[in-house]
Amino acid sequence: MHPPSSGVPSRSRFLLFFLLFGCIPVFIGGLLSFYALSLEEAYRRESAATALEGDLNATIRRIDPLSVVKTRFQQFKRQLFTRPITPERIHHLYNAAHRRWGFAFDIYFFDERGRLAVPGSIQLRSRAIMQQVWNDLIITPTYRSDDSERFKNAIQNLLGSDFRFNRMRDRQGCVTSVHSKGEDALFFWDRHSAKAFDGVILVAWKIPTYERLLTHISNSENRSAYTLFSRFDGRVKYRFGDEIPTSDAIHVASEFDMYKTRWTYSDGRIWTRAVAGGSTLLAAKSVSGLDLTLWQAVSAITLFILLMLILRFWYRLMFRGIELTLSIRYKLVFLFAFSILIPMMGLTFLGFRTLRDRREVEVADAQKSARDHLNELDADFEGELRNYLRLFRWYRDHPLMRTNLARLRQYADRQWDHHKLGRFEARDINGRILETTDSRSVFEGVSVMFESFAKLAIERHLQDRLPPMKERIPNKIDLMTQMVLESPEIGMVFVLDRPDTVHLVQFGANNTYWYWDVYRDPTHPVAFMTLAQPVSDAIYLFLKHHLRRKTGFGSGAFRMLARNDESGAWYPGDPKPTVELESLMDRVRISRQPISERIKWRDTEWLAVAIPGQNLRGHTLVALYPEEEILRGLSFIRSLLVVGMIIAILISVLTGLVLSGTFLAPIGELSMGITALRERRTGYRVPVLSSDELGDLAVLFNRMIEDLGEMELARVVQESLIPHEMPVIPGYEVDLVNLTASDLGGDYCDAMRMKDGRLLVLIGDVTGHGVSSALLMAMAKAAVFQFAEEGRELIDLMLGLNKLIFRLLKRKKLMTFFAGVLDPTTGRLYYSNAGHPFPYIRASNGEVSQLDVVHVPMGFSEAKARFSVHEMTLNPGDALVMFTDGFVEAQDANGVMFTYERLETLVGDLPSLSARGIRDRLVEEFKKHHKEPELEDDLTLVILKRV
Repeated sequence: MHPPSSGVPSRSRFLLFFLLFGCIPVFIGGLLSFYALSLEEAYRRESAATALEGDLNATIRRIDPLSVVKTRFQQFKRQLFTRPITPERIHHLYNAAHRRWGFAFDIYFFDERGRLAVPGSIQLRSRAIMQQVWNDLIITPTYRSDDSERFKNAIQNLLGSDFRFNRMRDRQGCVTSVHSKGEDALFFWDRHSAKAFDGVILVAWKIPTYERLLTHISNSENRSAYTLFSRFDGRVKYRFGDEIPTSDAIHVASEFDMYKTRWTYSDGRIWTRAVAGGSTLLAAKSVSGLDLTLWQAVSAITLFILLMLILRFWYRLMFRGIELTLSIRYKLVFLFAFSILIPMMGLTFLGFRTLRDRREVEVADAQKSARDHLNELDADFEGELRNYLRLFRWYRDHPLMRTNLARLRQYADRQWDHHKLGRFEARDINGRILETTDSRSVFEGVSVMFESFAKLAIERHLQDRLPPMKERIPNKIDLMTQMVLESPEIGMVFVLDRPDTVHLVQFGANNTYWYWDVYRDPTHPVAFMTLAQPVSDAIYLFLKHHLRRKTGFGSGAFRMLARNDESGAWYPGDPKPTVELESLMDRVRISRQPISERIKWRDTEWLAVAIPGQNLRGHTLVALYPEEEILRGLSFIRSLLVVGMIIAILISVLTGLVLSGTFLAPIGELSMGITALRERRTGYRVPVLSSDELGDLAVLFNRMIEDLGEMELARVVQESLIPHEMPVIPGYEVDLVNLTASDLGGDYCDAMRMKDGRLLVLIGDVTGHGVSSALLMAMAKAAVFQFAEEGRELIDLMLGLNKLIFRLLKRKKLMTFFAGVLDPTTGRLYYSNAGHPFPYIRASNGEVSQLDVVHVPMGFSEAKARFSVHEMTLNPGDALVMFTDGFVEAQDANGVMFTYERLETLVGDLPSLSARGIRDRLVEEFKKHHKEPELEDDLTLVILKRV
């Protein structure tokens, strides 16, 4: 490689080479390095935030009253039964728990015979009542002793009127809310073994608050790992940790409220937040090594030094005379490899960025789909009201209701066994029970209410069926119950007035679907019937049925689970939840907000989305999607991207090697043939070295030298440049004629349809005739064809063609040029003129005007080429007449020119003709004026008409 001696100026070439082989590669390399550093920084911050979220989530579970009490009570029960139980050990464990837990509780331990065995030194709220509670919990549900009835009111006074033994028997080992003396309490009971009578009851009479538990753990443990703030009503109320100012927490809290992000990074600290107990908990942790600004600065300095070295290399190579001898073969290989490498670096950057963005999009789509499915599942439960209405009416209208009521009640018992029906009851006209499942009912303690309601309903809706007053059995209704049922404030009047309707009511602690109706037929043995189903059982059956169905998404499927917040039971079946999954469900239960995160379950990474149930009250729903399904598709794309880059680089190198050998030899022979042609050695023949296009070119070259002369070949080529078939544009007609004054003319005209559907029409006139004019016309044709293919704007054609002519011919040849681009849909014509005679516009009414745009011809100047583009509308019936000066300057036998004025008059006097008709009429008039067959100058007409 030698310094250039001609052609492009040295400084321009130096800048071009430095830009292409220096700045662009360094710039793209810098982008890739900074992008890699930004990914690493984002990963480090995400990891630190995830770790901090884990710490905060653990804290939330430790300050959630239900979770804390449940965990403490279960731990206490395990500790109690791990060793032989003595009064001293009970006393020791009790006192130790009181000191550690931060809330008060009562312990009731029962020995192998089921007797209370708590030392008298431990003060308990009621030993006798709890002894009876234990007896009723461990005996069979159908057994009721006299003591049970005697202690009934006392138990309700102690544990609330909503306390039900049948409910508590199903809650063994769980924590249940009870209402004791105006305050909420938490009740826990569990046996030592299934067949033993020993066990324990633990009661927290006052549920600890979030703030109290938060204060307790902050005082009892070292919280130096991170700083915790508790914000309530917009104020920082509690603060644990000393290294971070409270003002920072207030500022970060406002950012969380504004931007709703999971975490934020500020002043070298990671912050995250969570909601618990009406408070917002803010956790902050100082971290180091997350900010990679220093590494970014090092990368920038390195790239700058590399750029300076490249600058020095090219400067010395081009201006200091340093010779770099390199075979053209290797230059070609290098150029091919470089041309692939630079775009490949950019594609690498875009490819991996796209992969990351696609992963985020697919994760977001999976999370959104999961939320939609969960919300749909929750909303579908509303349809259970219609299902139960159909079920209850089926019972009401069943023939056995009239013929064999006992058999229908037996069927209802079997439905009860499968949680499909909670209560079945049929009464006669006097309100007496005919059949009922009350002995096995879950509606313990509300039989009086059912009886009173039935009698009131009969009196209100079956007056026609009631016997005469003297024949009636006295209808005794509990006065207090009647007052409650008829009280507008309670709302039971609404239920009493609407039979044959499923009502959502609350019996004690149970939300219930309740249905009742009466029989107006006096011959029917049943006058009143009622059916009820606890909502909890309805939810259980609904989830059991719906959660077993798989919901597809992408190449995988969602696994949907649900958990009863009170009992901790999971649906469907036992999914063996991990600590992460339990923690997620607890946080949703506590915050009552949807949460999305990644968890590990069954040795697999899952995308988890959990929401609190709205219609499915008391339950938390979660949808799990295997993250490997997303990663599998991305991994395949990533592998294809890497393999594709490697293959592309290898192909570029091999292609350079192959092409250098394939092209250089034939090109050299062709070069020698051109030299021979220049020296007019017509006997020289180019060797045909291959059977490809280069070989074909050699054959054509030989045939050209052998068969054709220069002028004949040029004429044939020029004729092929003038279109012989006009483009078909609906609503428009195009026609043209080109007559040359010699074998090789200098006029150029064209009409072609552009790639975007527009029509390009143009006319030009090259100064002079002969080979040089024909070659200029061919160059113009090539530029116009490229313009039409690319579909660019008209100004680009004018500037590009002017630049081409000026640089190649240096004012040795000029060319007048008029071009118009027509939008067929609107009729708008955009045109520009470079020194060409002004075309005429003939309107449909015969008026003639000129498109007068003044500009110097093409090839006159590059710097002063300020072309302008104008526009006009070609209305129906209008015609555009373009011509060269050979038309108006042609002379008759007396030396009189045709003139512009005559042409304008002729165009105006034309009748309504087609484009071809206009062309023929103008040529006919021209031949009448110029009768000689030879022309002084080329003649060209182009007609464009809108029909």
